[in-house]
Amino acid sequence: MRPEAIQPSEDGWVDATIASVEYLGADTMLGCDLAGQMITVRASGRSSYAPGMPVCLSFAPEELAFFDKASGARLVKSTTMIEALKP
Repeated sequence: MRPEAIQPSEDGWVDATIASVEYLGADTMLGCDLAGQMITVRASGRSSYAPGMPVCLSFAPEELAFFDKASGARLVKSTTMIEALKP
């Protein structure tokens, strides 16, 4: 997923921990630990986030990209896959 497809949200359904914060003017990039995987999340403007803070994340399931583990080829998304991921 692209960083702009993921947002910090009070009603988010994915829990993560902020590992790094980089203020870039119009945006703040958050490096988040999500179950041992690092992902980058874009937050608007200057924020009060700090490393070590827990954060809830939300995203639109249709923004996900799926890949075949063996070949690395991108898989075609189906409505069934997207519906299964919705909270």
